[in-house]
Amino acid sequence: MVTVIAPLSGTMVPLDQVPDDVFSQGLVGWGTAMRPTTPHVNVIAPVTGRVSTIFPHAFALDTPDGVQILVHLGIDTISLHGDGFTLHHNQGDTVTQGELMITWDTTPALAAGLDLACPILAVQHPRDALYLENVPRDPHQPVTQGVPLFHIDKPSLSTMQE
Repeated sequence: MVTVIAPLSGTMVPLDQVPDDVFSQGLVGWGTAMRPTTPHVNVIAPVTGRVSTIFPHAFALDTPDGVQILVHLGIDTISLHGDGFTLHHNQGDTVTQGELMITWDTTPALAAGLDLACPILAVQHPRDALYLENVPRDPHQPVTQGVPLFHIDKPSLSTMQE
């Protein structure tokens, strides 16, 4: 089983309430979202894996089980061109769950009027495949960095890969 932990502290945001259709409609994948509650955020790796993609505003990790987890920091934050973000890893690095990935000063995003919702997704896995077992969370409930957000069952993964 792959356990995906909260990469930051904040409040839960139902995925269908993320103000970007790419995320809210599951076009990239399914999972959950969080909104940070402090202006300075240390974003950690939600899983152990290899950094397959990293940008100032987003990163993806490939787990040894073949699951890709995407963390996207804010909505339309690509428009900031890296302002407010400090990367601590490069593409190709291997990271351990809980390791620091990005330091984010949300001040530039807030000044630009951007939403701070952060989708955390299992990439390209259908919602109805039932391999994703969400840990119950009330919308807008505070969540501490490092607690489990959801689990992905290995038996379901092998079914998905056949």
